[in-house]
Amino acid sequence: MLDTIFRISALRKEPRYLLLASLLISDLLYLLLLITTTVMWAAVIRIPILLCLINYLLVFSSFISGFFTITAMAVDKYIAICWPLHYRALCSASKTQKIITLLWLLAAVHPLICFLILLWAGTPTLVMESFRCIFPPVEEGILETSFALFQAQQAVLALTFLASAVTIVFSYCMIYREARQTSPKVRARKTVLLHGLQLFLYFIPVANYIVYSNLVKSTSIKVQVAAQLHLINISLFSVLPRCLCPLVFGLRARELYRHVKRRLFDQNQVAPLLDST
Repeated sequence: MLDTIFRISALRKEPRYLLLASLLISDLLYLLLLITTTVMWAAVIRIPILLCLINYLLVFSSFISGFFTITAMAVDKYIAICWPLHYRALCSASKTQKIITLLWLLAAVHPLICFLILLWAGTPTLVMESFRCIFPPVEEGILETSFALFQAQQAVLALTFLASAVTIVFSYCMIYREARQTSPKVRARKTVLLHGLQLFLYFIPVANYIVYSNLVKSTSIKVQVAAQLHLINISLFSVLPRCLCPLVFGLRARELYRHVKRRLFDQNQVAPLLDST
């Protein structure tokens, strides 16, 4: 799907598909790094702390970027449905590209600050030591970090969650009200509920992260036990919504579905010809 968006010029000119491509990239990066780290932790593979901190920077940035992107997608859909006459002026392809770049930069600000603080807090010898890496590293006790840094992480996640949730709920309430007037109620309700389920699944990992962080900070539970619970939650709630993302946001779009289906059909037609030669 991502390859189709980049190859078809008509899709690259549509803001919603540019946002979808950004979401898919952030999800792919997030899952690739998270699953790799999880497998290495389960296999008791030790890596330098510096590499784990870099992994933390990339994972957290892609995680926050995903939230920003689905929020932008909700606003884009709101403008397209509720303000159709102004949509092209407000949501051009060039403006969307600039917004996507800005969202990625904003998503990287807090992880980059935490990365620099953690790097500065550890001695060169400590940073180059090896250990079992897991996301997030701050609560693993890798470095002696201040309580203020931990609180800052929680605050950033809470503010991101709150701002995204309020914006998305407002957008879809307006979309539902408009769609109910112009299309059958069942179809409007089905669309909103499907998107609502997807967004709800995206918000679950935030609650998972907060619960996990507080469990490890608590003296009543061991880090290893909390880490194992964290890995189970990652497997269930971090992978699932990102697997549903192409279905909910992508393949339900008729134009994108048509191009994806055509490309798959063409490839299936070419393969037998190559085998026969």
